[in-house]
Amino acid sequence: MKAAIFSARDTTKVYRSGEVDVFALHGVSLDLFEGEMVVLLGPSGSGKCTLLNIVGGLDHATSGTIRFRNEELTAFSERQLTSYRRDHMGFGRKPNFLRRGAARSGVGIAESELPRAQTALRLA
Repeated sequence: MKAAIFSARDTTKVYRSGEVDVFALHGVSLDLFEGEMVVLLGPSGSGKCTLLNIVGGLDHATSGTIRFRNEELTAFSERQLTSYRRDHMGFGRKPNFLRRGAARSGVGIAESELPRAQTALRLA
């Protein structure tokens, strides 16, 4: 069996709001394999961005393990996290004006530097 390039085990993220603990993630586990395409789908507030921020090294989980190529991200120094983000991560945020538009439109905007035919192939 092929080893996961990225794995998360029992990942939890808790934010404190006064006296109340708010769980953004509660026991999330997943494996991602090289070449695989994954879609995170869920309603607003379901933890998608929180998970991506943790995977991307922008935030820390409250508990659980996060591994990239068998290295524990929680053990990384700030310098190592910067290298990890620079060398292995890419972030694309959906601009507010696309909230009601299709994801394809957002990708098209990101790809606007490419020749039109190449963009059409990537969007197909």
